[in-house]
Amino acid sequence: MPRSGDHERSRGQIALNGPSGTTVKFPLPDTGTPKFAFPADALKSSQEARPCSTIYVNGECRDAGTDLEKLMHDFFCEDPRDMHYPVLAERAKYFKEDEQGMEAMCRAFQEVWDDGRQEGRDEKTRELVEAVLSKGKSPEETAELLNLAVDEVRRIAEQRKAERVTAGA
Repeated sequence: MPRSGDHERSRGQIALNGPSGTTVKFPLPDTGTPKFAFPADALKSSQEARPCSTIYVNGECRDAGTDLEKLMHDFFCEDPRDMHYPVLAERAKYFKEDEQGMEAMCRAFQEVWDDGRQEGRDEKTRELVEAVLSKGKSPEETAELLNLAVDEVRRIAEQRKAERVTAGA
């Protein structure tokens, strides 16, 4: 992925990071509207038939006038009136200035927050279960010590075992 100072070399390009760790860069034409279409083969790893996992765009490129740079400007722009693309500006205005839009954005952020908290709790539970099991405790003893259902402890133990098998393969 281009670093902050590399925007001259990557100007007008988009980089695709595929599942196998390969990165492919594509030039973007300056057509007047942002179009991000790629050949179907370009979105797949040469080793796997899965779509790319991440698209990297150099967000530092915002002022030379290409479609990508205009889009990056709009993504970083705080005032919808200063945006280049009307559709994006309308949506930004809705979420920033309209009562219903602000409520929708607050709900979305609350959901992300709540999901993150639950993910953290789940991760801590897995760590605790793994620590207790590694001390030689049975799933039943582990469940009782951690106030969990025995089925949950067994599920975590099976996941741990499967991860070890996968890592060893």
